[in-house]
Amino acid sequence: MRHVLFALLALGCGGSASVTTPTPVDIPPTLNVAPEHAIEIQEVVLDAPGEGAPAALRFRPVVGQRQVVRLGMQIEVAIAIGEAPRQASRAPLISFDTETRVTEVAADGTFRVESRVVALNVDGDPNDPTVRTYQEQMAPLMQLEGWTVMDPRGRVLGLELTVPDDLPPQMAQTVEGVRDAMRQLLPPLPEEPVATGARWHWEAPMSSNGLSFVQQTSYELQERDAETFSLGVQLRQTAEPQPLPSPAPGVTTELLAMRSEGRGVTRLHHDGRAGGAELELRTAIRARTSQGENAVEMETLLRVVTITAPQ
Repeated sequence: MRHVLFALLALGCGGSASVTTPTPVDIPPTLNVAPEHAIEIQEVVLDAPGEGAPAALRFRPVVGQRQVVRLGMQIEVAIAIGEAPRQASRAPLISFDTETRVTEVAADGTFRVESRVVALNVDGDPNDPTVRTYQEQMAPLMQLEGWTVMDPRGRVLGLELTVPDDLPPQMAQTVEGVRDAMRQLLPPLPEEPVATGARWHWEAPMSSNGLSFVQQTSYELQERDAETFSLGVQLRQTAEPQPLPSPAPGVTTELLAMRSEGRGVTRLHHDGRAGGAELELRTAIRARTSQGENAVEMETLLRVVTITAPQ
């Protein structure tokens, strides 16, 4: 349809011989990010170039491009305290819709994406106390909005998340989760030309809720055509023993071990729009809580399945 409209405009919808001078558009050479919003650029390492004719893999968004994406999360937790049997629970299916808009594209391909949460849903009976609790806890997400500046390889150059002053303190963890999602809005792409089967990765120290860890994310180019491409994704997070924030005065908590393993697939358009993704992440955490001479160990197994789909 877009090509048909262009053709009609070119023909003048009637063959007029008049010439219209196009309105000049001021395109900046690049998008600069203030130091307070800058993010350290991820170093992408190409592990294998793939087989076949290689070509550069780049994102090419256009100003005005808009998309609404739904992210659904299924969370399962199993906790064992001391010698007690492990207790398992499952949270209701939680989903939220995020609108993204491309507001600027520079001559060098750097671009700015603005995003905001436009809908939230907690699956289940709205009269169920558990469902109501999750709805109340997730509702403040509707107040969050922000922007991200990226280069054509999908690497984040800078971001800002606007947090309302009246956001409850218990939402701090959720806010950090949103920032993490903004830092990984698109997968970083290798500088070198690649073919099907190419593999690359990035690794960086990260922190969340007082926990410092190292994350490595690996990608494999599974398919590519003129409009879209798909990537296999593997994720690993590890943490060394370290003190954790105290849950209460006089109580100390120490991380003994943490390891996460994730696997999934993501499909993307070359203009940066999401085509859909699925990822399963399993995390095992061992921690020790002490108060005076009393200490107890706790093991937590966490399984999170996320499914992303354009709306």
